Amino acid sequence: MAMAILGIVLAVFLGIQVVVQDNIVIQQRRSTNNDQARQALFSLDREIRSGNLVYDPAMESVPYYGLVVYTQANATTRTPPNQCVEWRIDTTKKLVQRRWDPTNPAGASLFTPVAENIVNREGNVPAFTLTSAATSTGTSTVVDIVLLANARGTSGATETVRIASSVTARNAAPGTSCSLRPTG
Repeated sequence: MAMAILGIVLAVFLGIQVVVQDNIVIQQRRSTNNDQARQALFSLDREIRSGNLVYDPAMESVPYYGLVVYTQANATTRTPPNQCVEWRIDTTKKLVQRRWDPTNPAGASLFTPVAENIVNREGNVPAFTLTSAATSTGTSTVVDIVLLANARGTSGATETVRIASSVTARNAAPGTSCSLRPTG
């Protein structure tokens, strides 16, 4: 009788432990995904605010999941000081970026992962959109950024976190600084 009761208690305990362990895995992944997405948003904010030119995400090869900025963020530490930066959510759910000299797109860096498990494409939610905002000095360009970060536990349970921001770009004028683009 004692063995039967011990077996039942052990089965219940192990079942609870599996659920708790899955929740810990989900929380760790969620925390990592959220941290990566927030750091990406911080970097995007800096690039856009220091940007001389922001290209319309609707015109990218995969509309609203890519953004190109001609920026001078960190200009004193870069060669050349002004660079083109492309952000893109790829088909593997990664937010990636690459940089290039506007006069030499063949020398572009490879795409570097910035954040993982970004599921905007799955949910058909645009990551980057442009809007205009009236200011006291005229009209400015605003980049609306929405990143959907998703954590999946071992049982398949998921939760998607929406991280969003609107960033006012310094420019609103069209240009061709990054019109020469790397292939791929």
